[in-house]
Amino acid sequence: MTEVMDWCYSRIKNLRFSTERLRKKALDPVVAKAPKRIAARYYQLKSGHSLTAPHLKWIKARGDDRCWWCFRSKQTREHLSKHYTLWRSQQMAIWAKRRVVGRIGGA
Repeated sequence: MTEVMDWCYSRIKNLRFSTERLRKKALDPVVAKAPKRIAARYYQLKSGHSLTAPHLKWIKARGDDRCWWCFRSKQTREHLSKHYTLWRSQQMAIWAKRRVVGRIGGA
């Protein structure tokens, strides 16, 4: 894990960000134990840098921020994780598992 963190800190070139502040911030223990690919997707979604329509519009790779599957609303992480109807069964499974993990962790 420290190798990954050191690599991340070495990549920060912008002086607006303090690497010491980042080092002191506690990681989410569930995400820290997850495989790197899953953790990377989680942090991309959380930071707004995932390949969703708003991010692609922001980097000028796409003309609009509508969901490219349902075309009804803005394609945000909330839309995809809570409201996109074709993924309803996957959403229910994820939220049920999250409730169980929350109860175990909070007990």
